Amino acid sequence: QWEGWTGYDSGYVTGYDFWRGRCMYCKLCLKGVNTMEYKRFGQKILLRLNPGEEVAECIREVCRTEKVALGEVSGLGAASEAELGVFDTTEKKYYGKSFKGIYEIASLTGSITQQGENPYLHLHMVIGNPLVGECHGGHLNRAVISATAEIFITVIDGTAGRRMNESIGLNLIEFPQA
Repeated sequence: QWEGWTGYDSGYVTGYDFWRGRCMYCKLCLKGVNTMEYKRFGQKILLRLNPGEEVAECIREVCRTEKVALGEVSGLGAASEAELGVFDTTEKKYYGKSFKGIYEIASLTGSITQQGENPYLHLHMVIGNPLVGECHGGHLNRAVISATAEIFITVIDGTAGRRMNESIGLNLIEFPQA
């Protein structure tokens, strides 16, 4: 069905081609078959991702294009690869684990703020495969779509930044000065 797609274990390169507006994760995208699509409805943006596209990069690109400085993210879909993390508050360090297989994205949730001039995404994801009794959740580092993803971005009027809190070890939301 997907001519040129070599499956989960080969045919991938890394990155996102911002000039062409598509990912570079699979041969379908390299042929121009897959490109994310989105539409804005007032303060809501509906984003659809296709096989091979990477979730965070696509959300970040929509935020740049639509000039989203503050917002909320929710979504679901299916992924073939995901890297989820957890922050150890004692060590002040993130630990990540990669997953490869057949997964439903049961939940994608998070916030959009700014760090400098760039969108800052704080996303969490839960993936699962009920056939084998797997469920994994955590901070989303990356996820590659296997079928589709439906993502909603709610744009909030205003801005909020990020600032490193040394005692916690994380970039916390920084509210604008009144």
